[in-house]
Amino acid sequence: MVTQSNSVCVIGSFSVDSISIVGQNKHFHNLGGAVTYTSLAVKNLGESVSVVSRVGGDFPEAYLVRLREEGIDVSMVKRYMQEITTHFDLSYSSNFSVRNLKLTCSGHPISPEDIPKDLRAKIIHVAPIANEINCETMQRLRVLRGFIFRSSRVFTKL
Repeated sequence: MVTQSNSVCVIGSFSVDSISIVGQNKHFHNLGGAVTYTSLAVKNLGESVSVVSRVGGDFPEAYLVRLREEGIDVSMVKRYMQEITTHFDLSYSSNFSVRNLKLTCSGHPISPEDIPKDLRAKIIHVAPIANEINCETMQRLRVLRGFIFRSSRVFTKL
């Protein structure tokens, strides 16, 4: 079966973010990761988008449902029940002027075998968040058609 061609395919890890605000007793979990924000941005620009990723048994199915409801193709997201997903703790100051980001656990790297042999997209956007895409996986992507754009990890202070 040939994978449907989308305008953009985003490859990288999702994360489960634990978010807290200093001085408040509340914290909550949210879907995070560059694949989340990139795929949502592409979809909001009116383009078709798919995601190639790998999640663990701790990754809430509700997150994938939410992305499907937004029109994002998550059919190439593989779940490995015995693995964990990348997690970050984000702590914000009470006025949101300072953010602390801490990687609390790193998911399994995305392997060349996680990339479908029949992957088709006009643009392949590689968006790692925790060094989960190695040289072998990048070599696998080079043989596919499409323009490969790799994100640089840039953090900005708003």
